[in-house]
Amino acid sequence: MKDADGNEAGFVGARVYSAAMTDDLGGHGAAWAAARPVVTFTGHEEEATTAVAVRTADGRVLAVTGGFGETTVRLWDVGAGEPAGWWRPGSDDAWTITTGVLDGRPVVLTGGYGGRIEVRDPAGGQLIRAIEVKEYPGITGIDNLAEDLWYPGGIHVNALATAVLDGRPIVIFTVHTDDSGIDVCRDFPVAGIHDLATGRQAGEIATGHPGAVHLATTVLDGRPVLITASSADPAVRVWDLSTGARLGAGLSGNTGGVTVVTTALLDGGPVVVTAMADTTVQVWDLAARLRA
Repeated sequence: MKDADGNEAGFVGARVYSAAMTDDLGGHGAAWAAARPVVTFTGHEEEATTAVAVRTADGRVLAVTGGFGETTVRLWDVGAGEPAGWWRPGSDDAWTITTGVLDGRPVVLTGGYGGRIEVRDPAGGQLIRAIEVKEYPGITGIDNLAEDLWYPGGIHVNALATAVLDGRPIVIFTVHTDDSGIDVCRDFPVAGIHDLATGRQAGEIATGHPGAVHLATTVLDGRPVLITASSADPAVRVWDLSTGARLGAGLSGNTGGVTVVTTALLDGGPVVVTAMADTTVQVWDLAARLRA
């Protein structure tokens, strides 16, 4: 049996799509339409549930894929249509992946099971830095947690985002505890901030969201901002990363918990895109909403 894209049932891999922009959608910005697969990659052993694209120093565009329970992170050369390498993350999987810039070169960051963020060179997957987040903001110490909260792997990196703060690259992250047992999973609403170059903690933001907290970053009026949302909360909040202060009342109007949040530029201005479990997608003009 084949799916709508002509792949055999049980397909495990990655697919790259091309798409065209539609016109304005009722004041909510533009949307992608007419998406079609242009290249398909296979090779993951489990599920490829997270992916990013990154341009390397030599100009290649790579797709980087991983996922919960997947023991490899894989690189795919989009232009050549062929695999470009792979590695096994030290966190046992790559639940979340993002990109950043360190010392003028692009880097890939992965976070997953075991409370470890890895920073790697996308050209070959070499490890540049590992950041351990078990001593996480909002958790006063491992000894203060119930024993079952640490079975079997403890902290799991839930979300990652990068930004530039005062001229230095930073990584922002949230975590939750292992959910392998009954009443074991626990979410922590504090977003930790670490210096990407040194790995040292550089701050924290208490988001106030219940449930697993999702992250995105952008630049608004020349300042880096953090967007936070939660699958257990319809609120979307905006934070000034320079001061840690909340900006405005946030982005209200979602009908349920937010499962995905990301940012983009539209007509030169930042927009925030949220998706919910009820299949609703919202696009927000960030500057206009904060002025409202």
